[in-house]
Amino acid sequence: MWSRMTSIKKYIPVLATLSLGIVVLGSQVFFKGRNINASPSKEVNKVKLHYENNLKGIEFFEGDKKLLLKDSKAPVVIINFWASWCVPCLEEFPSLVNLRKKYSKDEVLILGVNTDDKSSITDANKVIKKFDINFPTIFDSNSELIEKFKVSSIPISIIYKNGKVYEISKGSKDFYSGEFLEEIESFIK
Repeated sequence: MWSRMTSIKKYIPVLATLSLGIVVLGSQVFFKGRNINASPSKEVNKVKLHYENNLKGIEFFEGDKKLLLKDSKAPVVIINFWASWCVPCLEEFPSLVNLRKKYSKDEVLILGVNTDDKSSITDANKVIKKFDINFPTIFDSNSELIEKFKVSSIPISIIYKNGKVYEISKGSKDFYSGEFLEEIESFIK
């Protein structure tokens, strides 16, 4: 009897491996053809649609010329909400400025929305000068755009691709990262 137990013990690793293989193979067959990727929730889709509809009504000035975002030919539009006191907002300015230098406004349109109150507009202008911000900025001191876009925290950047929301970036973002530049290149081709 003892020798019989010893001979069975040497097959336990083989049986365990075989059992594991059957489980893996069975799960592959079970999940084959099933889409297990999560799709955006109804709430996310609702927010995106809200942002897409709001894009159409934004007016801004470039010098003395009044422009509408909906008239932009740029395949990529970035709306960046910021304030002079917001450290993460300030952290992303160098990458936004570099992005503006790399692409024309017909390729990538960047629009800043400053959310400082009226008493802090001087501080906002100092930030614009300090970072040499090279894209138009709307001063939203009466909070019209904040309310229209339902912005509850900053920084937030809404990135549109051909008028559709591609990404909603909450918090500081490196707009000049290799990964993001690759995405932009694919959008403007």
